[in-house]
Amino acid sequence: TCTAWIKTATANRLLFNWGNFDDGAKWIVRLNTNGTLRAEVQGGNIYGTTVLTDDQWHHIAVVLEDDGSPDISEALLYVDGNLETIGGAGAYPVNTAADLDVHIGVFPPTDLRYYQGLLDDVRVYDLPLNPAEILEIAGP
Repeated sequence: TCTAWIKTATANRLLFNWGNFDDGAKWIVRLNTNGTLRAEVQGGNIYGTTVLTDDQWHHIAVVLEDDGSPDISEALLYVDGNLETIGGAGAYPVNTAADLDVHIGVFPPTDLRYYQGLLDDVRVYDLPLNPAEILEIAGP
């Protein structure tokens, strides 16, 4: 589970990431070109439908439970504590590794589209949070 508070007016920007460019190994949480929440690994992705580029604070969360064969298309996306409607997905097995450190706001050295906006309380959990836990973190 990955969560954060974001406030921006700019789409197509990276929020946080880790891993390398091997298939399935690059884990990225970002804003899609249309301003919606997107999670991806090298080779696949999933994105929502709520536009987050309104320059207002939003809580975002991405949850992927390891069922023995995790796939990025199985990730659950949350915006402001609510399960997101999926706008599209490209299935691909997830095989992330800690080869590269966690980066916030950029994916060096190849993608220098720095995040433009405010980013707060970035969290990475080693377990899948349930909907009630996500809602509690997102607040009322």
